[in-house]
Amino acid sequence: MSDDILDLLCSEQHSSSLAFAREIRSGVTQHTQRAFNLLFRTQSHHPSRALRFKIAEKVARVEQRPELEHWYRDHAPSEAPAESEHQCNEVYRFAERIIASPIEGEASYINALSEAGLSDDEIVTVAQLVGFVSFQCRLLTGMKLLQGVGRTERSEPPVAGRWLRHSTTQRGSSAPTRFTREQLAWEPWLAPRSSEDFSKEEWESLSHHGQTGSLYFRLLGRNMPVLEQRTLIDRGIFYTPGGLPRGERELAATVTSRVNGCIYCASVHSRKAVHFLKREDVVDKLLSVAEGGVLSTGQDSRTAAIIDFAGAHSMAPSQASLDDIKRLKDAGLDTLELLDLVQSTAFFSWANRLMLTLGEPRTLQ
Repeated sequence: MSDDILDLLCSEQHSSSLAFAREIRSGVTQHTQRAFNLLFRTQSHHPSRALRFKIAEKVARVEQRPELEHWYRDHAPSEAPAESEHQCNEVYRFAERIIASPIEGEASYINALSEAGLSDDEIVTVAQLVGFVSFQCRLLTGMKLLQGVGRTERSEPPVAGRWLRHSTTQRGSSAPTRFTREQLAWEPWLAPRSSEDFSKEEWESLSHHGQTGSLYFRLLGRNMPVLEQRTLIDRGIFYTPGGLPRGERELAATVTSRVNGCIYCASVHSRKAVHFLKREDVVDKLLSVAEGGVLSTGQDSRTAAIIDFAGAHSMAPSQASLDDIKRLKDAGLDTLELLDLVQSTAFFSWANRLMLTLGEPRTLQ
């Protein structure tokens, strides 16, 4: 069995410029495959492997990646899921909701999973699994486009998605109602692990990445092996030298968060984009676009091409096209830079689905 499923599905020629770029970013490839192995090949984490493959198949179908859908169907365990029919149906309903429109995530969906008998650890694993396959689908779509395979063009420019405008959170805290570069906090809908619940090695892993105080990371720590690989994927995409300038990677993360309606992620990564780009005007213009407005309005040609690609690639399913790739190449992006843009956008399609479905942002008071 291949150690690189995306390579297998792309039938990639190893002499290609894409193969060379992926070799430069080999850490992302390796940790993506390790995350896959943890989610689909281990027996140690519930839910059952059979249910995990069923979820992945459904996600790939919604994302319109038939080759990945068929791969999960063909490699699924022969036995039926160990969970009850009611539990399976609740999990399928949750997965389909958050993959198609993560902004629809509500605490009631998490409560429904709990009431169906899933543990907090299992719910976190299901959310990670859905986000991971969303990420995997966009990596596959992006790689195909870089090989010249995919939709020729899109009919409309990508627009800002809907976002929540509730003035208070589920717990009654003050909630942000607009996109902002201000620092925000985040409230989980499930209990994060307490510091005492982590082993010494797990706590050191969180500490190494400066995340011991993060409720988000301590919640995702309910499946610590997957969190560790996901963190290393993040580092491989956003912290590696060369390729797409860091500010434009952060801009792509912000664009994805605008499409999906994730105010919290947009606040974090818009600040980083300003820091690295040294262009407040670019970022503030993006944040100020009204719901349904064209995201690239008023931007220079290179920035508009990046925003349009990231916006289209963030949709479910991805609407990114060969025309988008041509515009990016015309703007001067080479294959490594294009791969960085694909990966940055794909990763935040994963991140947004965790942030929007496991909790919600609140203002700092």
